[in-house]
Amino acid sequence: MRLAVGRSKATRSNDLGARIPLLPLLRKDVASNGPAWLPLVLVIGAMAAVAYTDHRVVSISLLYLYIFPLGVGAMFLRREISYGLIAVCILFHYFDSPRNINLGLRIFHNFSTMMSLFLWSNAILTAR
Repeated sequence: MRLAVGRSKATRSNDLGARIPLLPLLRKDVASNGPAWLPLVLVIGAMAAVAYTDHRVVSISLLYLYIFPLGVGAMFLRREISYGLIAVCILFHYFDSPRNINLGLRIFHNFSTMMSLFLWSNAILTAR
């Protein structure tokens, strides 16, 4: 039995530093000369403000207020990012809400809200 040992190719040092192309944040028809990260920062900042307010107000759920930042995100950001932000909103509400609600009712509430936010964003995304 004979084993063949071959030479390994030397890696080029300039291949290691090659940049990985990132997908753009903005939609193609909205992209302008301005910074591409600004709409994402504004939407995340608005979502953080709603999450903080939802945490402070114990008497009522303010999950419906996420419609505003998600609507802006659906107008400016790509579809995949807009749908991902819906999941972030539900997670913010689930982990930051101080209300003590039965687990089954809470799951139903979050699921129904996720579906309504999805339909809201999808209506904006298809109308553009």
